[in-house]
Amino acid sequence: MDVLDKHGITTTLRPFHNKLVIGNNEIDLMGPRKKVFETTNAVMEMINAEDISLNPGEEYLLKIANGTDIEADHAVLLKSKPEGQLLFEKTIFHPLDSRETTIRVRNTSNGVITLREGDMIGQGTIVRLSDIEKPGAPEIPPEANWEGRILETSPIQFMEKIDWSGAELNTKTKQRLIEIFKKHKQAFFNEDGDIGLFRGGIEHTINIRQDLPFPKARNYRVPVGNQSEVSKQVEEMLKLDLIEPSTSAFTSPIVLVKKKESNVPC
Repeated sequence: MDVLDKHGITTTLRPFHNKLVIGNNEIDLMGPRKKVFETTNAVMEMINAEDISLNPGEEYLLKIANGTDIEADHAVLLKSKPEGQLLFEKTIFHPLDSRETTIRVRNTSNGVITLREGDMIGQGTIVRLSDIEKPGAPEIPPEANWEGRILETSPIQFMEKIDWSGAELNTKTKQRLIEIFKKHKQAFFNEDGDIGLFRGGIEHTINIRQDLPFPKARNYRVPVGNQSEVSKQVEEMLKLDLIEPSTSAFTSPIVLVKKKESNVPC
């Protein structure tokens, strides 16, 4: 839609009328009897994602974000109020990859409307999607599923897992190394199922191809409702010396992952 807008072709999504309007053409989205969603009694705060000022009658593609996480089969229904100062089409917001979406709004008031990033600009009704294919979990090849391998417990005793083939060690040196392994057994993943307590420095080398453009860092926004949880966990990991501040272009974003136990570790 951004590409069409740049070429002066307006696009408008009208879910209530089951229409997609591109320029002067209307496209049917689905049959009128097909129910897309079921409304619930829950609501979610919607957050403004940028600083803007709208003059009277001005239209703008406004970036908004959901205040908290959302279930995979849920979405947010946005409707402008008749007495409101911002007018927009009825919209279903379903964040799959990004927590942001863009809606076209118009200032219907007689004054300038100023919005700041992080402002709570309204509430959306949480709806339950139906008859829409849900995104499946990405397929991970066995050789890349290192988490699956490292968490597999085995009845084999800790020292029996060591492969000494090809080791150029004499009997005395080998025995000394065995004693070191036994002394620091807790640093390794062994038959008790614990991942290990190693917290030393690990160095990785990334060879960058000079014939290709430098990869751009991906923007990632943490919902306002989860920011306090992220700050708490980051402070805890800094105290434990598990992470450290970095200015590298390859720094990974902080992501909250909901586990089966309903906790959300980073």
